[in-house]
Amino acid sequence: MYVISYIIIYLSTVDTNSIQVKLQKISQLINIQNVNYELRGIVSFSGSMSNVGHYKAVCRRLNDNWETYDDLTIKSIPVKSNVLVECEYILYTI
Repeated sequence: MYVISYIIIYLSTVDTNSIQVKLQKISQLINIQNVNYELRGIVSFSGSMSNVGHYKAVCRRLNDNWETYDDLTIKSIPVKSNVLVECEYILYTI
């Protein structure tokens, strides 16, 4: 059996508004063909085009703490699971 090591879910809207959801409401675990995938990160983009804009990532560390990574700041920012996050891509890994 071939096992995929990661899954990326792309969320698209018809307007330019991003999807916002509380981090704790996103499934932490999904099972596909008896393989468990754990939520690792959420990526958002703001800008007018895919090559001009700003990306942010909310990532789960090995200690299960969440952090925001933003190219406008030098270091990560801790995130609580009850905050709203903008979602464009959701990443799961084995």
